[in-house]
Amino acid sequence: MEGGSSRCGCFGQWNLAPLVKWGNVGIGSYFVVVGIFSLINIFVSLSGALASPIGFILFLYISVFGLFLVFGELDWPEGFIRLFYFLRGCYLRALFELFIASLALTAGFTGSTSNVTNILLIIGGFIALVLGVLCFCYGTDHNEEDEALGQGTAGGSSSGGGLFSGMKSQTQNPVNAI
Repeated sequence: MEGGSSRCGCFGQWNLAPLVKWGNVGIGSYFVVVGIFSLINIFVSLSGALASPIGFILFLYISVFGLFLVFGELDWPEGFIRLFYFLRGCYLRALFELFIASLALTAGFTGSTSNVTNILLIIGGFIALVLGVLCFCYGTDHNEEDEALGQGTAGGSSSGGGLFSGMKSQTQNPVNAI
């Protein structure tokens, strides 16, 4: 697929897939840092932690989901995509990113922590909102990236495992291809 041009044609033939991938990695890392900073900010005063238990859960979710977004884009721990399969495709990954953006915007606009943390969450939420739409239009599936790199079908080996990783197709076996 040439940069997702069959899904959205607003940018023509530009290949925005690398921008979307590294943007998702960056915004996921940003949410991890801001979420941890917000959790520390809540626990600086004991009254803040007792007054806002929902804020604590929201910041914890933002941190963990940001980490999921980074791991899903990089497919870094072996088998992470097998456990969280919805991060493999670009449509569900885009919906997941829009969900994280809504969590960040909700936490930022409710004002449960300091003004600096709220502003950081609002800025990150709007950036994630834009990246979620771009991921929907120009994101690539992880199996398409493997095939583009030549790892998917070269030499009759499967690229990354999955449910049918031990099964070879008839065209990959040179004896049956004759």
